[in-house]
Amino acid sequence: MRIFTKLTTILSLVRFKATSFVKSLFKTRNVLVVVSLFLVIGSGFLLYKSLTPKRILTQSEFVAQSKSLPVENKPAIRKVFLNSTPDLSFSMAEINNLSRFLYGTYTAPPAKYSVKKYKVKYTSLDQSNKEITIYAQFYIPGVEMAQSFPVYIFGQGTTGLGDTCAPSKEQPRYDNWGDYQTHMLSYASQGYIVMFPDYEGFNDPGRIHHYFNAQLEAHVLLDGAKATFELLNSDPTLLVKPKDAVFFAGYSQGGHAVFAVSDVAASYAPEVPIKGVIGDGPTTDIAALLRENPILSPYLIYSYSDLYGKDQIDPAQILLPSLLENLALNVKSLCIGKISNAYSSNPRKIFNDKFYSALFNNTLEQDFPEINKLFNENNSGLLKSSVPGLVLQGTADPIVTVKSQKEFVRKSCAVGNSITYYEYPSVHHYRIRQASIKDTLNWMDRIIEGKIPVSSCAGL
Repeated sequence: MRIFTKLTTILSLVRFKATSFVKSLFKTRNVLVVVSLFLVIGSGFLLYKSLTPKRILTQSEFVAQSKSLPVENKPAIRKVFLNSTPDLSFSMAEINNLSRFLYGTYTAPPAKYSVKKYKVKYTSLDQSNKEITIYAQFYIPGVEMAQSFPVYIFGQGTTGLGDTCAPSKEQPRYDNWGDYQTHMLSYASQGYIVMFPDYEGFNDPGRIHHYFNAQLEAHVLLDGAKATFELLNSDPTLLVKPKDAVFFAGYSQGGHAVFAVSDVAASYAPEVPIKGVIGDGPTTDIAALLRENPILSPYLIYSYSDLYGKDQIDPAQILLPSLLENLALNVKSLCIGKISNAYSSNPRKIFNDKFYSALFNNTLEQDFPEINKLFNENNSGLLKSSVPGLVLQGTADPIVTVKSQKEFVRKSCAVGNSITYYEYPSVHHYRIRQASIKDTLNWMDRIIEGKIPVSSCAGL
């Protein structure tokens, strides 16, 4: 009791002293001093904060930090799905007949499911992070009861730059750019949900397709995966649902796109459950593309000039003067099947002497530093990623040679990536998808089963 009385007395004294101190501060003679003191302290604090440099987070730090934020503080995940429209249905017999036309002697596995096709629209982000509309073809296995399937997002090879060259407008019986619909049916009928988008710029009168731009390709494919989940998880009438297993596959230019996905997925779409990326004859190196397949150079040079501006890349710096007058008309109107009508596969008939010399003597960095910088920024597959990769290469491929493909795989392995590399003797670039379908399905199946794919890095 005595202790309690003493504590009460002490607390009363402290309260009295504190009250007296506060009152004294606000006597007329002390007000200006106190206010000035607070202003000096506050100004000093603000000056310190303004002069303290802010460290830019690395990509991995940014992703780690965003995952650690409380849910209410995380930025909302951007919704991308717009709408879908039923299109066509294919029986297993129809799919098998179509596959014979595409695969020929390589023989695709017989269909396990019928397939329903939809036309889908979703949004993606352009180079300025503005929303653009993407048109896609969407294929799901036909089922009688609810069932989950892995997801297969595909990026096509070169088709052109103009709207008439959008892969969704392909008519393979008249102008075969890859018979992409049959390709999609062959995977959907094996039990995959398939999203096949047109790249950025297609079906958009105000734009061209910006060819071999790694960022835009990756955005379109990753947003295609997001649209797949949004569509199937929001529509209770659809019995097909997606598994947390997404594979990105691409042919030629599409191979460039899927390795760009592996480069940026952790920062752009960390919520997408990627299990692997697959390149059928992937073209991942811009300078190598120009050396080995110069007939496509006008597409790329015009596209880069349109996107980045002539101050950074002017076609006149690169192409022969005789090609400049009709460049815009040709690249906008001629799809891949007709581009040889305007341009040669001989690099001497494409590039001016200075650029030719720099390209083939590996002096682009010294002679064309700004252009070389753009090329390097758009090379893909050379950043460290946790996503395993599969590279499928024909030894008779003149579009992407074995030499350049192995060089890419070595570089990707050198930064710590896991790459499985398969070669197919005497297979041309145009037949690599057909020759590799069984290996591709087996590779994906093993990953879905929880097995780690075998890396080829040590053997290269």
